[in-house]
This record gives sequence, C-alpha cells and structure tokens, in this order.
Amino acid sequence: MNFPKVFFGAAVMTFVLSSGGCFVGSGSGVNHNDAQVTGDASMPGGGSISIYLTGDLTPKTFTDGLQGQTPTSYLIALSEYWVQTSLSDPAPVFCFDAGAAPVVADLQHDTLIGVCQTQDIPTAEYTHGRVKVDWVTYTVHGTLHYQNMPLPGEFTFFRAYSDTTYNGDSYQAGQGTIAFAGATQVTIPYSFDPPLSLPGVNLETIAGEFWMTFPYSQPLVVDQSNTNDHWARAHWEIFEGFRWQDDTTPGYTAGIWDVGVTVGETEEVFFAGVTGYHTTASTD
Repeated sequence: MNFPKVFFGAAVMTFVLSSGGCFVGSGSGVNHNDAQVTGDASMPGGGSISIYLTGDLTPKTFTDGLQGQTPTSYLIALSEYWVQTSLSDPAPVFCFDAGAAPVVADLQHDTLIGVCQTQDIPTAEYTHGRVKVDWVTYTVHGTLHYQNMPLPGEFTFFRAYSDTTYNGDSYQAGQGTIAFAGATQVTIPYSFDPPLSLPGVNLETIAGEFWMTFPYSQPLVVDQSNTNDHWARAHWEIFEGFRWQDDTTPGYTAGIWDVGVTVGETEEVFFAGVTGYHTTASTD
C-alpha cells in the first residue's frame, strides 16, 4: 500500500516558537493575536525567565469554509534556544540547551521547555528568537480509500526536522514516517518537502540541525540585574486546528478527512493542527 503525497507539498507544516509568540501553519487566516501580559507568582525562581508551551483548546468559530478536527496527539521536540537583537544579530545570546534529550512539549498539557538565567543575558531589547527544532508528530482521524474500500482509522505523522533519534530509530533531517491504524496497520518511510518560507523568518539546516530565526510579536526587554522570576508562555490554538477542504468525490463523507492513493484523490489540508496563538508573560 502506498500513501499519496497528501498535503506536504502544497501545505507543509512549519512553525515558529518564541517567548513572544509563535506562528504555525501555511495558508491564509492565521491568527497572530497576543493576549495582555499578566503576572503569575507561581513560576520557578532565581533571576530567571522560564519559557512554557501549551495547547489552547478554547472553542473557536471559523469562517474559512473548511472542515476541522482537533489532533488527538500533538508533540513537538525542541532542544536549543537563543535570543537576538535583530534578525542578523552577529552575536546571539545563548538561553538554554537540552542536549541529546530534547524537551517534548505535549500540546494537550502545559510544558516548561527551558529556563534562561537572567544574569547571563546582557541588558537589551531582544527582537528575535532562534530555536532548534528536533521533531514533530501528530495524529488525526481520517478515512483511507484503498481498492474501493473505505478504511476509517488514524493517521500519525512524524517528521524529523533535525538529525535525531526517535523511538530508537535514527532519522536525518527531512525524513519521517506516515502511519495508518484502522482495519489494517501500516507505517511507511516518507521524505518531506522543505518547509515553506515565511516572511521575516530565516529557516536553515546546518550540519543536520534545523534552525528558525524569527521576530517576536513583542520585544523581549531584559534587565540583566533583575533578580525576579519571570516567565513567558505561548498558547497554541489547536481546537479544530487540522483543517481541510471537503470535495464531492463519490463515497467521500462530509466532515471526514478522506485520503486516496493519489494526491488528486486526497482532500487538501490547509492547516496542520494549529490555527493561531496568543501569549502571556510576567511583567515585573
């Protein structure tokens, strides 16, 4: 059984994560709305900036004419984080490094992905972040149409953005798998198209490491002498974030993502799990 190219050529998932905001998806209508910053006395201490990632399941009303579902699982592995005063900053400032065991953020929960020590960050207004992305995986429901048989089940997509090890197997950047589980189960290797370019964002793979340098939606102002505990949290809006266009192919069902054995037989996906974001942060 061969899977089609699905949507990875026309709408490959790309994302940006920062303490000031994030962008996910390709296609129009992505929401970049930042929430009002707030205080939170419960964050860890020690003159630090703690960075969190969480999924937002708040119901939304969509007017894009697409069908949608919320992924049943959405995991993102990140390992390094830097801050910069501009896109071309010649001296980015190190924040944290998780080493060979990247931090896996589950968007069904709230995840502390790293802590920056304030005393190690020179006083400045930082406008860009730089993050190393290791891998992404997510699961959605759909119906696979194979030899005139509709097979309902789950599709799980795994992509290595950097050279990495996942479930004991080694992958090079751009490699991954697509798994279908239903009346039959099959997992195939898959080579993903390069991520789409984004305005103002620099994407590069260097020696097998995938890096994104991206603008914050609000500048990150750091006072090196501040010994208070700070935090920033990016809330990815995943409610019905996997969005596709229904078509009228005989045997296909409205509101169900139908997958055929060719690109033309597969309903096109415009958002791969996230439709927007908002951020919250400490203020003192």
